[in-house]
Amino acid sequence: MTSRWPVQDRCYVGVDVGSSSVRAALVSHDGRIIATAEEPIHIWQPQTDHYEQSSEDIWRKCCSTVKKVTAGIMKERVRGIGFDATCSLVVLDRNFRPVAVNKDGVSERNVVMWMDHRATEQASRITATKHRVLNAVGESRAKLLAGSDSLLRPARLFILENDRISSKV
Repeated sequence: MTSRWPVQDRCYVGVDVGSSSVRAALVSHDGRIIATAEEPIHIWQPQTDHYEQSSEDIWRKCCSTVKKVTAGIMKERVRGIGFDATCSLVVLDRNFRPVAVNKDGVSERNVVMWMDHRATEQASRITATKHRVLNAVGESRAKLLAGSDSLLRPARLFILENDRISSKV
């Protein structure tokens, strides 16, 4: 595919979804930052060690920051967009609608954040299995895969074991 824009007029968008905000940058072909934008992401802490977000809120902030950094330029100049994000668990139903990850049943809060520690018991049970997969990756990696309640496997197990949530997934 060829572009009618010369290389020096091409630009790229980078989006970083962090724990507390979404940041976007418009970058020139040679790496100069042309524009930046940042939007806060709401974090709920309904109880100790439970941290939740909204996937819809995060997506709205992604769209908003990209629109801000690309305002005033011809969209055809943008030759690519890249995303990076923190590791969190987004829970959706079979129709891709948000499912609550909280006792309150608020479906907007459908993201279990990386810093959430609600699945401590599940993490301990996974570690105690001493499953060969955990052994195959080495002790330190096994702790990361199974032993940390802030990672995805224990959080998934927590959701499956809580009928109120799992019946909707």
